[in-house]
Amino acid sequence: MPQYETYIVKKVTDAYNGQFAAKFIYNNVYQSRAINKFPIAIHPSLLRCYVKSTITNGDTAIIHIDLFSGPNIIDSGNWYGTSSIANYKKVEIPISQTSSTADSALIKIVGGKKQNTELTIDDLVFVKAN
Repeated sequence: MPQYETYIVKKVTDAYNGQFAAKFIYNNVYQSRAINKFPIAIHPSLLRCYVKSTITNGDTAIIHIDLFSGPNIIDSGNWYGTSSIANYKKVEIPISQTSSTADSALIKIVGGKKQNTELTIDDLVFVKAN
């Protein structure tokens, strides 16, 4: 057994909606991160999610979105968490609108890199404004 927590992205029951959420922790060795790329049918205006966090002073948690057309990144959006959020808070991350179409999206979530930083995230949904 390693002397540090090996599960730095955990499925937790402390969810905003439904049964589970994802908790990103810094284990004093590795920064937690998750990256997922998947097809989409529309070009969203924003990513809505719910987060809560314990952010160590001077640390940052990040949610990053890239939209693709084929192999090219056409639009993106970012959220930077620099302070703790005790209870779930709705976060809406605007996505740039330089292109009208997209065929896939990549979401990258990165926990902090300082001891005791934790980010819990749930209910991620792309939204298309009218």
